[in-house]
Amino acid sequence: MTSQFLIFLAVVLVPFPIGYVLAHHHPESRSLKNAAIAALPVSLPCFAYALWITFTQDMSCTTEPCENMAPLWAMAFYVIGVLTAVTGFGVGLLGDAYARNRAKNRSE
Repeated sequence: MTSQFLIFLAVVLVPFPIGYVLAHHHPESRSLKNAAIAALPVSLPCFAYALWITFTQDMSCTTEPCENMAPLWAMAFYVIGVLTAVTGFGVGLLGDAYARNRAKNRSE
């Protein structure tokens, strides 16, 4: 339960300031690129752990019913990686939009 809560907090709290800072210091950069960069710190660890499971564990199921949990864990972390990437992208895009809107309001 604690690890899911930490992943949720990381996905919500990390990409927003990264997207904000990227848009603030590099206003000429594209919003989608800033959001993609902001999503990397939360999604890469999940993908890295899933790849580690895939490359280091036995992924075969020799007898039925399968008692090997490695394929299930790898699949779960790939799904969590995709979900954190998509959510982090959206939150990073919000941070980028907030910084651009703030800069536009200051110039007026």
